[in-house]
Amino acid sequence: MSEGPGLGDWIRLGIIASVFWAAASAYYLTGANRQAYWQSHSKDCLALQKDPPPDFNLWACGAYNRSQWQEAGNRAWDGVALRALGPIPLAWLLAYAWVRLARRVRARFGHAPKR
Repeated sequence: MSEGPGLGDWIRLGIIASVFWAAASAYYLTGANRQAYWQSHSKDCLALQKDPPPDFNLWACGAYNRSQWQEAGNRAWDGVALRALGPIPLAWLLAYAWVRLARRVRARFGHAPKR
């Protein structure tokens, strides 16, 4: 890389990792939330299929499950943003502290930074 005001390679790698983390964790957490919500709300319908009452309508049960799946998709974003984006600033602070510590150790023991 060229020397100058541009971003360093490690910062660029950190930005790419942050974007990847945000996208992948949001996708994973949304799917996990949707699955858990749907499973908890479809138990009633599944229980009715095992021992159906005389007026049980299988199509209505399926429609109920589909509506719950849609509702779960809408509710899935409730806590995803905080859980997906929260670790990113913490990771940047940790990396910054680590770099500062490494620079202090090098300065203390007289090692010049390698470029």
